[in-house]
Amino acid sequence: MAELKAPRGTIDRFPPYSERCEHVIKCFVDACRAHDYRIVHTPTFEDTRLFTRGVGESTDIVMKEMYSFKDKKGRDLSLRPEMTAGVIRALIEAGRRYTGQIEKLAYYGPMFRYDRPQKGRYREFFQVGIEAIGDTSPYLDVDVILLGWDYLLNLGIKPDDMVVIVNSIGDAEDRKTYLKILREHLKKVEDELCDDCKSRLDTNTLRVFDCKNPKCKELVSDAPRPLKHISSANREHFDIVIKMLESFGINYRIDEDIVRGLDYYTHTVFEVFPTGEEEASQGALLGGGRYDGLFATLSNGELDFPAVGFASGVERVLEAVDWDSQDKKAISELDFYVVILGDNAKSQAYKIVRKLQQWGFSADIDYRAGKLKSQFKRSEARNAKSIMIIGDDEINAGIVKFKPSKDKEIELSLSCFDMENPPDEIMSPP
Repeated sequence: MAELKAPRGTIDRFPPYSERCEHVIKCFVDACRAHDYRIVHTPTFEDTRLFTRGVGESTDIVMKEMYSFKDKKGRDLSLRPEMTAGVIRALIEAGRRYTGQIEKLAYYGPMFRYDRPQKGRYREFFQVGIEAIGDTSPYLDVDVILLGWDYLLNLGIKPDDMVVIVNSIGDAEDRKTYLKILREHLKKVEDELCDDCKSRLDTNTLRVFDCKNPKCKELVSDAPRPLKHISSANREHFDIVIKMLESFGINYRIDEDIVRGLDYYTHTVFEVFPTGEEEASQGALLGGGRYDGLFATLSNGELDFPAVGFASGVERVLEAVDWDSQDKKAISELDFYVVILGDNAKSQAYKIVRKLQQWGFSADIDYRAGKLKSQFKRSEARNAKSIMIIGDDEINAGIVKFKPSKDKEIELSLSCFDMENPPDEIMSPP
């Protein structure tokens, strides 16, 4: 039988890597709380039609990257490749209606795309993101960008080390007019485009700006850009976004080639890159924009609420964090490790560990009561802040030796572990 391994493009996450992933998510959730976004959970798999209609039949995600299958009753299902469409579907199905209040939702969890595995990009990956629903205000666009900025700041990434790349692709009417102009331009060089760009020409035309083929980049270098073909009202919307980013001191740059790869985007689109990595194909720390038509698309025109959001790949962000400074926050520490001297002290040691846990501390023990040296090694491996030592001599004396540091030792009465609350010596060692 062949050796069993994790499927290609997936990884097993052990500490400290798994703890770093959790730290990224925690920093994201902290930023969400500051901006009043609340967590929503949706299914890991959905009706495949959700993504063909919402993300777009001609997108790379739908055409090449989805994990799709039939269930036992023949229904077409897909593992979620992204979560925006699922959040909107959930709101529609729940009968939510815009009542004058903005719906601000956040999420995190695993996504799945059959893509070429590479550094920071896997076929199963974790993603965090937000959706702000119910208002067309450019100030809401700014709040979404600021939340993403704060999330990265929470991870210790410095403002000068990242840049927001921003653009506007206008509304649906702007796009209809612009795409006609763009296609006319590209038809002149169609024969020289790569096969992917040729296939996108009539279906997902804006994606030609994302093509990494050097020849295609050259051919579209003088093509008309969306920003030059948006209405005056939409240009005013974008100008307010830019003005507010400037007022908050956000490091930004307008890039008319940024269009994002999903069909549902409108108006403001943006990506955040580590400074100097704006041209890297996998460099973006997060990306998003406005998608005012997605509700109408997924509700068959019944609902038509504006929305804006972003998503961020956790594994990609991990690569940009200085873990020399962040590991102090990310890697879990054990409050207490209880060292046992001899088998006779086991039962008492277990009681001490349990009481520490009931008091709200993290505590562990060597259940085999192994050699003293191995127990101390284990305490170091678990980053134990403090050590407690108990053996026959301590039990006979009615004490426990408490070492809050290498250079300090305190004797605690065994009876204190019968109290409802921890003694002061544990809470604030002298």
